[in-house]
Amino acid sequence: MTVPATARRAGPYNGNGATTSFSFSFKTFAAGDLLVTKTDALGVEIALVKDSDYSVTLNGDQDASPGGSITYPLSGSPLPSGQKLTITSALDLEQTTDLLGGGAFNARVIEDTFDRTVVQIQQLDEALDRTLKVGVSSTADPTLPSPEASSLIGWDATGTALQNIPIADLATAVAYGTMRYQTFNGNGSTTSFALTHDPVTVGNLDVAISGVVQAPGADYNLVGQNVVFTSAPPNGSLVMVRYGEALGSVPSDSNDISFQQAGTGAVTRTAQAKMRDLPSVTDFGISADGTDQTSALVTWLNSLSASTKAIYLVPYNCKFNVTTVMAAMPAGVMFLDLSGLNGYSSPGNTAKRVGIFARDTAPDDSAWQIVSGHNAGLQFNNFGTSGSTSAAERVQAIIYSSGMFASGTQGYREMAEVVLKQATGNDFWEWNWNSMAPWLAIAANYEYWATGVAATSGVTYVLSDFKIYVAASTGTTGSTAPTHSSGTVSDGGVSWTFVRNTSSAILSLDEFGRIRSNAGVATTDLLSLKQSNQDPATSCVATIQAKATAGTPRFVQLVMNPTNGATPSIVEAQPAIRATAGVGLQVMKSDGSGALVTFSDAGGVEVKEFRSAYSTAANGDASPSVAGVGTLYVDNSGATSITALDDGSDGQIVTVITLNANTSFTHSSTLMLTGSTNVTTPAAFSSITFQKVPSFISNRWIEIARSLK
Repeated sequence: MTVPATARRAGPYNGNGATTSFSFSFKTFAAGDLLVTKTDALGVEIALVKDSDYSVTLNGDQDASPGGSITYPLSGSPLPSGQKLTITSALDLEQTTDLLGGGAFNARVIEDTFDRTVVQIQQLDEALDRTLKVGVSSTADPTLPSPEASSLIGWDATGTALQNIPIADLATAVAYGTMRYQTFNGNGSTTSFALTHDPVTVGNLDVAISGVVQAPGADYNLVGQNVVFTSAPPNGSLVMVRYGEALGSVPSDSNDISFQQAGTGAVTRTAQAKMRDLPSVTDFGISADGTDQTSALVTWLNSLSASTKAIYLVPYNCKFNVTTVMAAMPAGVMFLDLSGLNGYSSPGNTAKRVGIFARDTAPDDSAWQIVSGHNAGLQFNNFGTSGSTSAAERVQAIIYSSGMFASGTQGYREMAEVVLKQATGNDFWEWNWNSMAPWLAIAANYEYWATGVAATSGVTYVLSDFKIYVAASTGTTGSTAPTHSSGTVSDGGVSWTFVRNTSSAILSLDEFGRIRSNAGVATTDLLSLKQSNQDPATSCVATIQAKATAGTPRFVQLVMNPTNGATPSIVEAQPAIRATAGVGLQVMKSDGSGALVTFSDAGGVEVKEFRSAYSTAANGDASPSVAGVGTLYVDNSGATSITALDDGSDGQIVTVITLNANTSFTHSSTLMLTGSTNVTTPAAFSSITFQKVPSFISNRWIEIARSLK
């Protein structure tokens, strides 16, 4: 007979506490060719012994009706629920038929031998079916590695070979939390069993009843923290539940994730609350891709409540028109702009700018604060590497503006700036306060010059080529931008009058302490003040005024202390100029002890001490020089007659004093004496005082006083 293809296995049969006969249907040569295995509730397999634990009944014709049955147990209780019985083939792997040469050819013996071989093959195939195998197309090597304590077996990084994986390493890769198990006793009626910890999802459970694994969803479900069976576990059965308590799903809501900042006193907050500390405009659908977001921002801002108070981050590359967006902002809203795009100072200028934007109301101001318990500072640093003049001179600037240019969309109307830099063409630093545009241009909202724009004479101001112009005619601008530095020139449609350059130094202070205004008069003067050509005042006045307080009158004093050229460290005290209320303007002694000269509206000029500059005439000189003197001494050794005074200045007064009786004075048209009479050899220490008549009247000296001894 042939041996059909069949699995040499029967079962496993589940115990029910009643059944004792278990059948099998594969061909068996002898009762000893079977292996009967019992599996207890914990999954432990036990090989049963024939005739002690079970008996075998084979069918009479194993070809026509293969198989038979076993009876278990031979004594005691039937196989209980939760346990299993499996029947497999255990035919010895040997060939026992010996065919002799020239002997009888018994077909039955030959066929049994072939059948036995096929049965052995089927027996091996059934065993192989219960082994781990790789796919036909796989090139992986399934050879097991040598056993290692406390290790698991798994594929290596390439997926081509098995390797030992220490449990400690696996724990760092799969950190699902504490694995737990609980056992319960079935009573045939209870279907719900409470767990001490929450597995979160039914997929995290491994459930068995008396060793029989149960299918999630079909045999049981997780309801809250309870395992609920479809059918109550049988009375006396052992229910085992294994689960990982932390095998929950990842939270999908940031409000379910906690956050705690590092540091003492930090409190636990939700991740959602943390991320809302500084919201971004991109959180509200605004793009940061370099395209104009003005319209989108205005729509969003208009949707906000007028009472909204918040600071919103504007990230890099988020572009918008500041003027338009500012007009839509609620008063309590501020933008922290880190875009680097909004508000360059001139067309094509791509300077990176950051700042704060807020539409303040009257009692509401915007300000940066730098607060320190020691030294609060604002630092600028120009590395000088760009190759431009501003880099070479290490320019650092604070710029004041008055709104944005409307015509060019971007850019500010700059009005003034404070600049620290190297003085142009000199090796010292200089601090400047620059006016960028006249106030008339600021008030008129001056714009960049552009073609085809309406202009009104005397009203419209424009910026072009770093110069400010005012319209000298009314019309529409032409095609040629003004660039002239003086006078009036037409652009082809409107005539423009040059007002001034955009950067005009109002006040300068250099590292030597020299102060100049409006470029001063001389760059080397310690103080050089110059009235601006644009100043509408008709006079140039410098005023120093003392504070107005009750009590002792306060004076204003100008002190000038020269140094000794031979010994520079010695400062010489000199008279000072002082103005005192109720007294007048005085020239004070260097020690302040008294006035040398007092000037007042009431008393005119009062000289406390008067000394005239003097010199001595050359011996025998008839027309001595009186340049720069008020007193001339004459001490001629022989008779000498003075007929003229040389080198005098218009209005000069000179007193001539004789030191002996050898000098006479001769009346002439240039030296006019009283009564037109000569003075002949007056006694020693006689004096005559002359004044020079201005040359545009007549070039002469006239006597105004005399004292003859």
